[in-house]
Amino acid sequence: MRMRATLAALALGAGLANVPAPALAQSAAFLPAEPQDFQCFTLMQQRRTQVANAPSLTAEQRVEILNNLTIISAFYAGRLSHYSSAEAGSQFRAAATLIGNSNRQQLDAFANTCANFYLSVMELLGNTSIQATNPQQRAPQTGAPQQGQR
Repeated sequence: MRMRATLAALALGAGLANVPAPALAQSAAFLPAEPQDFQCFTLMQQRRTQVANAPSLTAEQRVEILNNLTIISAFYAGRLSHYSSAEAGSQFRAAATLIGNSNRQQLDAFANTCANFYLSVMELLGNTSIQATNPQQRAPQTGAPQQGQR
């Protein structure tokens, strides 16, 4: 329980959990809107279509990029899964409009933002998992090593 509270505080402090958890949102009788999640999902899906139809990519490049886009899209789909269908529909329309009205440079920058957020969450989860399953075997070094500790 203490670990969960610590992780929640860390995520809130890092700006990774600015939306209440689905159960909390539902019990509080509201569902928060997070337009960036819808925009990222919409953009990743658009990029998947573009990559699938790109003749300049080799088959290996296409498969690797499509796999990455699929994984990132699934991450954002999971973040969207607690929205009501009415709210999701309006958010998707707004996201599609915004993506459609953006130029290539803006879309590339936003795609990097979406991918970097995904990577930061995965890194945080990975680090937490490693710390939880691999307790330190010896005390961390906090000063100059003593004779025989090198």
